[in-house]
Amino acid sequence: MTEINTDQTFPAEPGAVPTAADAELIAAAVRAAGRGLLGRESVAEVVVLCAVAGEHLLVVGAPGTAKSEAVRRMAGQLGGRYFEYLLGRFTEPNELFGPVDLRGLREGRVEYETEGMLPEAEIAFLDEVFLGSTAVLNTLLGLLNERVFRRGRTVLASPLRICVGAANHLPQDPALAAFADRFLARVFVEPVADSRLEELLEAGRRPAVPAPRDGGPGLLAAVDRLAAAARACDLDEATPLVATALRRLRAAGVPISDRRAVRSQKLVAAAAVLDGRTVASARDLWVLPLVAPTADAQALARDVLADLVEKSANGSLVHAAEELSRSTAARAERLAHAGAALLAEHRDLPEGAGLTAAAGGRPAGDRRGLRPGCPARRAGRDTRRAGRGGLALVTPEQSSVPAPRTAPASPPPPAGPPGPSSRQAFALRWERREPPLPSVAVLALGAAVPGLALAARERIRAGARLAVLADDGPGLPAAERSLLVLGAEADLPWADGVRYLAQDEGLLTPTTARPAPAAALWRRALGAAEGQLCVLVPGRALIADPPVPLGSAEVLDPYTVSTGTGPDGGADGTP
Repeated sequence: MTEINTDQTFPAEPGAVPTAADAELIAAAVRAAGRGLLGRESVAEVVVLCAVAGEHLLVVGAPGTAKSEAVRRMAGQLGGRYFEYLLGRFTEPNELFGPVDLRGLREGRVEYETEGMLPEAEIAFLDEVFLGSTAVLNTLLGLLNERVFRRGRTVLASPLRICVGAANHLPQDPALAAFADRFLARVFVEPVADSRLEELLEAGRRPAVPAPRDGGPGLLAAVDRLAAAARACDLDEATPLVATALRRLRAAGVPISDRRAVRSQKLVAAAAVLDGRTVASARDLWVLPLVAPTADAQALARDVLADLVEKSANGSLVHAAEELSRSTAARAERLAHAGAALLAEHRDLPEGAGLTAAAGGRPAGDRRGLRPGCPARRAGRDTRRAGRGGLALVTPEQSSVPAPRTAPASPPPPAGPPGPSSRQAFALRWERREPPLPSVAVLALGAAVPGLALAARERIRAGARLAVLADDGPGLPAAERSLLVLGAEADLPWADGVRYLAQDEGLLTPTTARPAPAAALWRRALGAAEGQLCVLVPGRALIADPPVPLGSAEVLDPYTVSTGTGPDGGADGTP
């Protein structure tokens, strides 16, 4: 067989000029692929990023975590010739690359029929990719690295834009290291968090999205135009920043080979053009953790590069940019897209309608006789109060998050509260936060209150400066007691059954979880005034005026008992 051109780039159509319109087309395809794909939006987005960069992607995660589904959906949106195969230890090369051409064999030539097989695919997905035999992996090595298929007398330039490999875990065999290194970007998938199981179950009841069919070019022309723009992208401004980032990663012990260092620039360039720009900048550095080879290394990379990626964001790949950078800019970008999607989804709501959580529980803002500072009213003790009505219980399930809308040209006349027909159910969700935020407070509820009070009392006696807020309203059941201790992370006490809280956009939330919609929206919905503390945890929300550090540990004594509600006495008559 005659060797053909092996140029692995795919030039754009003659006369075509890559524009932001292509990035918008791809962004729409990404949103369509991720719809209903709970927690896997980032996988679909990184598939597109790698396709534009001309690099391959490895997705690692336990079985049943929707790795394959995310890739199939994105491939279906992009179109083109798609090839998928599940590799095993006994997979024969002809199952991937095609059978021997029998007519040529009769004439003494060993050639292969590649039509419909991996060498002619434009998008490929290989599940359990590391289980392939040596013969399979050696042939794949050249195909992935050079985009050229060589076997026998067959030498074929492959139109492959991206190959996505999937595995349950990274290989331990050093012999597979060279093959694994061909996958520049890596995404590690975790099971959906327990707090989102209801959403997962609901999504699982929806009709399945059809698998991609081998058909027309779809959006591959737009991908090719963006890829051409990425190859011409101006990296002068970003190069010193990328070099600084790579030095930091190597100094922190993250193994970055020279090949991965050089090719990481392709991801930066692809991020820029997918954001509608032809000049890369600090906004595009969020892609760099993808080149770290393990999940632990990627977590370390996010920490080490935190200040470099604080301005990173991407208008097309909003979930991946936020997950990899943890930047406020990326989160704002995602929230803006989420708000636009909500407006589009609820465009038929009456003017002024909002989104609210499911009904039930006490009315929002119901105050339960709560006060700051835990002041005791016994002789010889500090009886000064920092102000009554401090820590107010509200029920997050009753709070509403207003839907963003365009303000009318003239203010509408005052109106009463909207009726039930003017509000749309919108559940408070909790998402896993990685890495955890630093603790600034610790919260005890119900039976955990006495333990935290004892621990806080000992910390104050040891010299820690702690401020305390307590719920000690008359008649409050012991199960509904609350004790909030604030201070420096090193000063906070430890006790069984407590929750450690962090600052998140003016809201105190668990260090390992974040609310959705955004914390800032929930703070406003809960009715916290300027300067007030606002706490939101699963099942409970608290509002209070800021306390001052306690001067005496003894004021915590009434809260160390296992029954009652505080120094005012409780529902069970305990003093």
